Amino acid sequence: MTRGGPTSARLLRRSDIPRWVRVDTDGAVWTSHANGGFPMTGERRAESQRSDQYLSVYLGVGDIYLAHRVVYAWFHGEAPKGVLVRHLDDNGRNNRPSNLALGDNSANMLDAKLAGAFAKKMTPQIVREIREAYQRGARQSVLADRYCIGRPTVHKIVHRQTWVHV
Repeated sequence: MTRGGPTSARLLRRSDIPRWVRVDTDGAVWTSHANGGFPMTGERRAESQRSDQYLSVYLGVGDIYLAHRVVYAWFHGEAPKGVLVRHLDDNGRNNRPSNLALGDNSANMLDAKLAGAFAKKMTPQIVREIREAYQRGARQSVLADRYCIGRPTVHKIVHRQTWVHV
């Protein structure tokens, strides 16, 4: 398998996925491999949160893939080169096999539009709700999911780097 970066869109076949990795029907990727020489008992989730809305998965030395590409390969086979694996609901953390489909950039943008991604508008009321929930102990990742915005946006709101006037 060729090496690539964490956003690599290189071909991935089910046979490329190590035997110590498995994918469940909810799209969660699990590993029972003792990475880095640390002993492991049982399985653990293999996904890592990226700075955007997507999850990445470590498949070996230098082999980091977007989790939705791993799930797609596991259940549907390889995605042809240059073809996107799309999230039909525009939620990059929802990697259920039924939520993934192949397509081009225009189909991906249509998915986002149908899911309301372009209709999301931040208002002073939402900003206040986010700040209040954060002060009560809500995690930024939970708030990002709740309001369908990125974690960096939540961070800037709660630390008053944006929406300073509210």
